[in-house]
Amino acid sequence: MNTIKKTNRHHRLKWRASLVALLISGLVSACSILPETPTNTVYSLPEGQLSMAPAAPTASTEVVRIITPLSSNLIDSRRILVYPEDGKINAYKGVRWDENAPVMLRNRLINSLRTQGHIRAISSEQTKIKAPLEIASDLTRFQVQYEAGKPVVHVQLDAFLMQTKDSKILATKRFSLQEPANDVEVGAIVKTFGRAVAQLETALLQWLQPYL
Repeated sequence: MNTIKKTNRHHRLKWRASLVALLISGLVSACSILPETPTNTVYSLPEGQLSMAPAAPTASTEVVRIITPLSSNLIDSRRILVYPEDGKINAYKGVRWDENAPVMLRNRLINSLRTQGHIRAISSEQTKIKAPLEIASDLTRFQVQYEAGKPVVHVQLDAFLMQTKDSKILATKRFSLQEPANDVEVGAIVKTFGRAVAQLETALLQWLQPYL
Protein backbone atom coordinates (compact mmCIF):
# COMPACT_ATOMS: atom_id res chain seq x y z
CA MET A 1 0.00 0.00 0.00
CA ASN A 2 2.81 2.40 0.87
CA THR A 3 4.45 1.59 -2.44
CA ILE A 4 1.27 2.61 -4.32
CA LYS A 5 1.03 5.92 -2.37
CA LYS A 6 4.67 6.69 -3.11
CA THR A 7 4.14 5.94 -6.80
CA ASN A 8 1.04 8.19 -6.99
CA ARG A 9 2.86 10.98 -5.18
CA HIS A 10 5.78 10.64 -7.57
CA HIS A 11 3.44 10.93 -10.57
CA ARG A 12 1.74 14.01 -9.10
CA LEU A 13 5.05 15.77 -8.52
CA LYS A 14 6.22 14.86 -12.00
CA TRP A 15 2.96 16.19 -13.49
CA ARG A 16 3.26 19.49 -11.58
CA ALA A 17 6.87 19.92 -12.71
CA SER A 18 5.85 19.35 -16.33
CA LEU A 19 3.00 21.88 -15.98
CA VAL A 20 5.31 24.55 -14.51
CA ALA A 21 7.83 23.97 -17.29
CA LEU A 22 5.07 24.30 -19.88
CA LEU A 23 3.83 27.58 -18.37
CA ILE A 24 7.33 29.05 -18.25
CA SER A 25 7.90 28.03 -21.85
CA GLY A 26 4.66 29.73 -22.88
CA LEU A 27 5.57 32.95 -21.06
CA VAL A 28 8.99 33.07 -22.70
CA SER A 29 7.41 32.51 -26.12
CA ALA A 30 4.85 35.24 -25.48
CA CYS A 31 7.53 37.71 -24.43
CA SER A 32 9.54 37.02 -27.55
CA ILE A 33 6.69 38.08 -29.86
CA LEU A 34 5.81 41.34 -28.06
CA PRO A 35 6.82 44.43 -30.08
CA GLU A 36 9.83 46.32 -28.81
CA THR A 37 9.24 49.82 -27.45
CA PRO A 38 10.59 52.32 -29.98
CA THR A 39 13.44 54.52 -28.79
CA ASN A 40 12.85 58.24 -29.26
CA THR A 41 15.57 60.82 -29.72
CA VAL A 42 14.77 63.75 -27.42
CA TYR A 43 15.58 67.30 -28.51
CA SER A 44 15.62 70.50 -26.51
CA LEU A 45 14.99 73.83 -28.20
CA PRO A 46 18.41 75.23 -29.21
CA GLU A 47 19.55 78.64 -28.08
CA GLY A 48 19.38 81.23 -30.86
CA GLN A 49 21.20 84.50 -31.41
CA LEU A 50 19.11 87.53 -30.40
CA SER A 51 19.62 90.67 -32.46
CA MET A 52 19.50 93.01 -29.44
CA ALA A 53 22.35 93.94 -27.16
CA PRO A 54 21.83 93.17 -23.45
CA ALA A 55 20.62 96.11 -21.40
CA ALA A 56 21.66 97.18 -17.91
CA PRO A 57 19.91 95.20 -15.14
CA THR A 58 18.19 98.40 -13.92
CA ALA A 59 16.75 99.29 -17.35
CA SER A 60 13.23 98.61 -16.03
CA THR A 61 11.55 98.58 -12.64
CA GLU A 62 8.70 96.34 -13.82
CA VAL A 63 8.07 92.70 -12.98
CA VAL A 64 6.46 90.67 -15.78
CA ARG A 65 4.76 87.28 -15.60
CA ILE A 66 4.74 85.10 -18.72
CA ILE A 67 1.80 82.70 -18.84
CA THR A 68 2.18 79.39 -20.65
CA PRO A 69 0.66 79.90 -24.12
CA LEU A 70 -2.65 78.28 -24.94
CA SER A 71 -2.69 76.01 -27.97
CA SER A 72 -4.57 73.23 -29.71
CA ASN A 73 -4.18 69.62 -28.57
CA LEU A 74 -2.12 69.01 -31.69
CA ILE A 75 0.49 71.63 -30.79
CA ASP A 76 0.34 71.02 -27.03
CA SER A 77 2.48 67.88 -27.26
CA ARG A 78 6.09 66.75 -27.59
CA ARG A 79 5.71 65.80 -31.24
CA ILE A 80 7.71 67.69 -33.86
CA LEU A 81 4.96 68.47 -36.32
CA VAL A 82 5.46 68.53 -40.08
CA TYR A 83 2.98 69.53 -42.78
CA PRO A 84 3.88 68.09 -46.20
CA GLU A 85 2.65 69.84 -49.33
CA ASP A 86 -0.23 67.37 -49.67
CA GLY A 87 -1.92 69.06 -46.70
CA LYS A 88 -1.68 66.07 -44.36
CA ILE A 89 -0.53 66.58 -40.76
CA ASN A 90 2.34 64.35 -39.68
CA ALA A 91 5.04 64.18 -37.03
CA TYR A 92 8.67 63.12 -37.35
CA LYS A 93 8.99 59.49 -36.28
CA GLY A 94 11.35 58.47 -33.48
CA VAL A 95 11.96 62.01 -32.22
CA ARG A 96 10.27 64.37 -29.77
CA TRP A 97 10.79 67.59 -27.82
CA ASP A 98 11.83 67.40 -24.17
CA GLU A 99 8.71 69.39 -23.15
CA ASN A 100 5.32 70.12 -24.65
CA ALA A 101 5.73 72.94 -27.16
CA PRO A 102 3.89 75.71 -25.17
CA VAL A 103 5.85 74.96 -21.97
CA MET A 104 9.12 74.77 -23.88
CA LEU A 105 8.43 78.12 -25.55
CA ARG A 106 7.42 79.76 -22.25
CA ASN A 107 10.65 78.62 -20.58
CA ARG A 108 12.73 79.91 -23.48
CA LEU A 109 11.03 83.31 -23.39
CA ILE A 110 11.53 83.61 -19.64
CA ASN A 111 15.18 82.61 -19.81
CA SER A 112 15.91 84.88 -22.77
CA LEU A 113 14.25 87.95 -21.28
CA ARG A 114 16.06 87.39 -17.99
CA THR A 115 19.38 87.14 -19.81
CA GLN A 116 18.80 90.33 -21.76
CA GLY A 117 18.27 92.38 -18.59
CA HIS A 118 15.66 94.77 -20.01
CA ILE A 119 13.16 93.72 -17.33
CA ARG A 120 13.81 93.74 -13.58
CA ALA A 121 12.21 90.35 -12.91
CA ILE A 122 10.33 87.74 -14.94
CA SER A 123 8.25 84.85 -13.62
CA SER A 124 5.73 82.26 -14.76
CA GLU A 125 2.28 81.37 -13.42
CA GLN A 126 3.98 78.68 -11.33
CA THR A 127 5.64 81.24 -9.03
CA LYS A 128 4.04 83.50 -6.42
CA ILE A 129 6.00 86.64 -7.28
CA LYS A 130 3.72 89.66 -7.48
CA ALA A 131 3.78 90.96 -11.05
CA PRO A 132 1.89 94.08 -12.22
CA LEU A 133 2.11 92.96 -15.85
CA GLU A 134 1.29 89.65 -17.51
CA ILE A 135 1.84 88.31 -21.00
CA ALA A 136 -0.81 85.82 -22.08
CA SER A 137 -0.76 84.28 -25.53
CA ASP A 138 -2.07 81.74 -28.02
CA LEU A 139 0.46 79.55 -29.80
CA THR A 140 -1.22 78.85 -33.15
CA ARG A 141 1.73 77.53 -35.15
CA PHE A 142 4.80 75.57 -34.11
CA GLN A 143 5.55 73.31 -37.05
CA VAL A 144 7.47 72.56 -40.22
CA GLN A 145 5.73 73.26 -43.51
CA TYR A 146 7.05 72.16 -46.87
CA GLU A 147 7.00 74.96 -49.45
CA ALA A 148 8.22 74.31 -53.00
CA GLY A 149 9.75 71.08 -51.75
CA LYS A 150 11.76 72.73 -48.95
CA PRO A 151 11.08 72.71 -45.18
CA VAL A 152 10.22 76.01 -43.50
CA VAL A 153 9.68 76.39 -39.73
CA HIS A 154 6.56 78.37 -38.81
CA VAL A 155 6.07 79.88 -35.34
CA GLN A 156 3.05 82.07 -34.68
CA LEU A 157 2.14 83.61 -31.33
CA ASP A 158 -0.74 85.98 -30.55
CA ALA A 159 0.36 87.89 -27.44
CA PHE A 160 -1.60 90.04 -24.99
CA LEU A 161 0.04 92.41 -22.49
CA MET A 162 -2.27 92.92 -19.49
CA GLN A 163 -2.37 94.71 -16.17
CA THR A 164 -2.69 92.04 -13.50
CA LYS A 165 -4.85 94.05 -11.09
CA ASP A 166 -7.81 94.53 -13.46
CA SER A 167 -6.95 92.31 -16.49
CA LYS A 168 -6.90 95.43 -18.66
CA ILE A 169 -5.29 94.72 -22.03
CA LEU A 170 -2.57 97.27 -22.76
CA ALA A 171 -1.44 95.90 -26.10
CA THR A 172 -1.83 92.96 -28.46
CA LYS A 173 0.39 91.73 -31.25
CA ARG A 174 0.68 88.75 -33.59
CA PHE A 175 4.21 87.45 -34.04
CA SER A 176 4.48 85.31 -37.16
CA LEU A 177 7.94 83.94 -38.02
CA GLN A 178 9.08 81.76 -40.91
CA GLU A 179 12.61 80.39 -41.04
CA PRO A 180 13.80 78.19 -43.94
CA ALA A 181 15.77 75.09 -42.94
CA ASN A 182 19.16 74.38 -44.50
CA ASP A 183 18.48 70.64 -44.68
CA VAL A 184 15.61 68.13 -44.40
CA GLU A 185 17.48 66.19 -41.67
CA VAL A 186 15.80 66.39 -38.25
CA GLY A 187 18.86 67.89 -36.53
CA ALA A 188 18.84 70.77 -39.02
CA ILE A 189 15.10 71.23 -38.50
CA VAL A 190 15.56 71.50 -34.73
CA LYS A 191 18.27 74.16 -35.17
CA THR A 192 15.90 76.08 -37.43
CA PHE A 193 13.28 76.10 -34.67
CA GLY A 194 15.94 77.66 -32.42
CA ARG A 195 16.58 80.45 -34.93
CA ALA A 196 12.86 81.11 -35.41
CA VAL A 197 12.23 81.34 -31.65
CA ALA A 198 15.21 83.70 -31.28
CA GLN A 199 13.53 86.00 -33.79
CA LEU A 200 10.33 85.77 -31.72
CA GLU A 201 12.21 86.64 -28.52
CA THR A 202 13.78 89.72 -30.13
CA ALA A 203 10.46 90.93 -31.54
CA LEU A 204 8.67 90.34 -28.21
CA LEU A 205 11.27 92.31 -26.28
CA GLN A 206 11.08 95.23 -28.72
CA TRP A 207 7.29 95.20 -28.42
CA LEU A 208 7.44 95.32 -24.61
CA GLN A 209 9.93 98.17 -24.23
CA PRO A 210 7.45 101.10 -24.50
CA TYR A 211 5.38 99.67 -21.61
CA LEU A 212 8.25 99.08 -19.17
